[in-house]
Amino acid sequence: MKITFLGGGNMANALIGGLLANGFSASEIAVIELNEDNRARLSADYGVRCHAAPDAQALDCEVLVLAVKPQQMRAACAPLLPWLKAQLVISIAAGLRLEDLSRWLGGHAKLVRTMPNTPALIGAGVSGLYAAAAVSAAEREVAARVMAAVGSVVWVDDEARIDAVTALSGSGPAYVFLFIEALQQAAADLGIAPEEGRRLAVETVLGAARLAAQSSEPASVQICGKEEALSKIESINIPASELSIAGATEKIEKAFDITDYLPEGVELIEGASGKVTATAMIEQLGNRTIEFMVASIKQNYLAKNLQVSYEPDAEVTLVFQGEKDTLDSLDISNAVSVNLQNYTKEGTYDIPIEVDLPDGVTLTKPVTVQLTLTEKESTEDEQPENDAETN
Repeated sequence: MKITFLGGGNMANALIGGLLANGFSASEIAVIELNEDNRARLSADYGVRCHAAPDAQALDCEVLVLAVKPQQMRAACAPLLPWLKAQLVISIAAGLRLEDLSRWLGGHAKLVRTMPNTPALIGAGVSGLYAAAAVSAAEREVAARVMAAVGSVVWVDDEARIDAVTALSGSGPAYVFLFIEALQQAAADLGIAPEEGRRLAVETVLGAARLAAQSSEPASVQICGKEEALSKIESINIPASELSIAGATEKIEKAFDITDYLPEGVELIEGASGKVTATAMIEQLGNRTIEFMVASIKQNYLAKNLQVSYEPDAEVTLVFQGEKDTLDSLDISNAVSVNLQNYTKEGTYDIPIEVDLPDGVTLTKPVTVQLTLTEKESTEDEQPENDAETN
């Protein structure tokens, strides 16, 4: 199958690269491009045939892709007329209706209108397509194959819906970029370095998109009811028995219908699905043992008249449980203490140890440390606080 592009801009480049990557031969692809430098670059980069103007050789193809800017389309179409026969014509120009394109092409009827979005430049786009009545089922498949070179395709049965597709998928990436910028700014405000902030923001959005793509469930459940009943809904409670995690060692997913759990006076909108999937992320917990020097334990609320003693080089054994990554980075050097507020007399005591731990980490069992409290010895240099000076 021979394909000719009218125009050699960014989107044409993306399509050509995608077609070659999907098994098309460079000998099957031609480009009509006015700019001499662009023609040289296309030939060098892809090995395709390039033409400075339409002619019989350039239009010797089964598919013609109109890849010029909308404001240039009418003038660009006129020179095609002498060689336009039964080719399938695919327009990737935004906003141009098939009725206008057909008129500019001398009444040509085999037309497909499409609008790829900017991620198509890296082969990750999505294109809405609409075919004129004269386009056969086989030709629709050809058009879909061409556009699939830069991503996925979605057919619409009404040309007006192409504008809606353009608004959603065409403008959508700009909103995603704006959201990523907001995440990056939030990261900067929290003291995260710019490069790390960008990576966190991009990977977060990328991961969320992949997760959404894997789910067959609706992004939302549509319900209706009286305003009073709807205003009281903050969440819909599902019995824990619906998703048992007893004995689980990995992620659990279960699909169920929330219809039976809707509050009184609330129901699904007609035709809406109540099917949702609940996911429980199961992570294996690990243990970490730390031998901690008693001398490093902070002594809080020690009475002023008492002092603490303990065995030289004494240690306590602390065993923590939590996620492996958190345990590996756990630092308790300044987090271990004892509260001596209730120990106001001399004696030897087993005092509970307190550890300030991050979320998700716990001490597997209570630990005590044996400390001896004794009265401080007064020295000759010490004087009562209220002694008067003598001359």
